[in-house]
Amino acid sequence: MPQITAIEPQKRKKDRFNIFLDGEFAFGLDAEALVRNEIRIGRQLDEEEVEKLVLENEVGKVMEKVWRFLAVRSRSRREIEYYLKKKEAGQAVCKIIFEKLERYGAVNDFEFAKMWVDSRNRFRPRGSFLLRAELNQKGIRKDIITAVLEKNEKHQFELAQKAAEKKFKTLKNLEYRPFFQKMSSYLLRRGFDFGTAKRVVDSLWEKR
Repeated sequence: MPQITAIEPQKRKKDRFNIFLDGEFAFGLDAEALVRNEIRIGRQLDEEEVEKLVLENEVGKVMEKVWRFLAVRSRSRREIEYYLKKKEAGQAVCKIIFEKLERYGAVNDFEFAKMWVDSRNRFRPRGSFLLRAELNQKGIRKDIITAVLEKNEKHQFELAQKAAEKKFKTLKNLEYRPFFQKMSSYLLRRGFDFGTAKRVVDSLWEKR
């Protein structure tokens, strides 16, 4: 059986190590895998162990890319699946990566949906119709979407008012008909229903 003859830290990635078998480079491992698999100089590895460690090496390399992908913003499970597919990660690698992400709490569609809606409400308010479409596109299950948007449904008027603030400044000098058409169309495009849009338009018109 091949024997581990050297363990050397990688020059560019200090938390990864090159493993040498019988004097030749065999694969790389991150520090966690090194400890977990009790890798040490002098240990002999059978073929099955080598295959397992090679898989760990592949997981480690892809995992680094996944962490960078998640550092930009939270992602839904489907977004991560698409990313892994783009990186041509194999089925076994994907399975292990999702197990790691779940263990670290880094993939949770319910929490992702809550953060997505909260972010929209704070910075770019949208109606439930559009939010539902966005979350559906992200691969969020319908029951999760319904649960997350339940509270949002009660605040559609306030959210629509917030969404209309900037637009109102550019339309407030118009006559009622063009004001109504442009403002209501804007709110409908933002996912609010017609009844909510009309209430907001009438409220803003009275404040002119």
